[in-house]
Amino acid sequence: MCMTLSIHSPDDLVAVIPHMLGFKPEESIVFVPMRSDLPVARSA
Repeated sequence: MCMTLSIHSPDDLVAVIPHMLGFKPEESIVFVPMRSDLPVARSA
């Protein structure tokens, strides 16, 4: 199944990142750095 995303603002990007990482958080924090040398982290 192929899905097309339309991201029009930084808020849209922040909202879709958890789903792209494979989970739907209910009460967690996702940290996505702006530099490629830093890790992506999530906390539940």
